[in-house]
Amino acid sequence: MTSVSRILKVLADPPQAVRVFRHRATSWYRRTIQRDPFSVAIHHWFRDHGDETLRLDYPLDRESVVFDLGGYRGDFAADMAGKFGCRVHLFEPVKTFHDACAQRFDNDELVTCHHFGLMGTAGEFRISLEEDGSSIVAERSSAPGETVRVEAFADVVGSLGVATIDLLKINIEGGEYDVLRHLVDTGLIERVRFIQVQFHDFIPHAVRMRNALRTDLARTHSESWNYPFVWESWERRAPRGVIRQGATG
Repeated sequence: MTSVSRILKVLADPPQAVRVFRHRATSWYRRTIQRDPFSVAIHHWFRDHGDETLRLDYPLDRESVVFDLGGYRGDFAADMAGKFGCRVHLFEPVKTFHDACAQRFDNDELVTCHHFGLMGTAGEFRISLEEDGSSIVAERSSAPGETVRVEAFADVVGSLGVATIDLLKINIEGGEYDVLRHLVDTGLIERVRFIQVQFHDFIPHAVRMRNALRTDLARTHSESWNYPFVWESWERRAPRGVIRQGATG
């Protein structure tokens, strides 16, 4: 759909036109006048077409293993398997989303769907159900809920026999702090080549916890790109004395 067609479609529905105008005016005010960091970051993300470019730009191949934490409807898993022919383990604790993914990848040998989430420790939690905003840690009393199962990250990696996770994508609505802290504290972080994470700011002390984790990540990984509280990506540094392929001196 062209820009003109989109404009005409909106104008044909006056209430929708008002909503669009209000949304854009509010976004402009927060980004330009208030200089709200998230509003600036999300604007830059969409400007750079990050979902279609950065999120899919990794040096993977058929031997690679991807962990997709927060599989939702399976789009990211499908993109990874389709582009690289790599193995993808999709983790989705919400039954409706997991079942949809299981059906979607029923005949796809590259994608394995697991009906549980990954955290630092195993257990059962009440999760709010708000489509892609479903969260274990967010307190949304008015939202419907479901009891879901999570497993300890270290135990699952061991049971799957995975030596290296080539790409770990994390979008689990606040649970990322627990998972990354677990990986750092156990040293498992050194077995992850690339990390793609969406930090969320709706939980207490989110900025402080994100900063602490970024400091810890910087000991083993280098930041590749960063749109604060939208998406960011980290690459494991090569051990000292190892020259990266293609590097020049």
